[in-house]
Amino acid sequence: MGNKLLRLLVFFGLVILLTGCVHSYYQRVEIIKINNYYAQMFSERLGKFGVTVIQNREQLQVILPQRVFIAGAANFAILGPRILDEVSNLLKCYELEVVRVEGIIPAEAYGEKTQVLAEERAHKVIKYLVAHGIDMSLAYPVGQLRSQVKENLPSECVVISLKKL
Repeated sequence: MGNKLLRLLVFFGLVILLTGCVHSYYQRVEIIKINNYYAQMFSERLGKFGVTVIQNREQLQVILPQRVFIAGAANFAILGPRILDEVSNLLKCYELEVVRVEGIIPAEAYGEKTQVLAEERAHKVIKYLVAHGIDMSLAYPVGQLRSQVKENLPSECVVISLKKL
């Protein structure tokens, strides 16, 4: 009797374990489908500004081109606020959360101030989005030199990483 009960418990344990694995697999597939949809929607709305949107695992990455900023500075160029307004509107509309903002600049671009400039650009984007009603409580800014970045990104850009709330 005890041996039969043990086998039954092991069987039900395996069924529960497999059910959980299958469920988490389908959740992941669903997240990827949702991200594909968002990537397409963001690309359609932001493509006209030269913004690229890619899906990176379970996150979306909005890649702002260098022309958002004045060359060699952390101040916005003429189109910068317009592009960020569109980004903030999409974030509100689709209930996405910003988890990371990276300023990326080539290591040799601006001498000693390159790392600081990359960080300042990331901070500037965060400040702008917060001022326009985007919750940035989980976001953190990062300044990176181009030589540190392994991904196939433009040489000078700001990358905003997003996830579904």
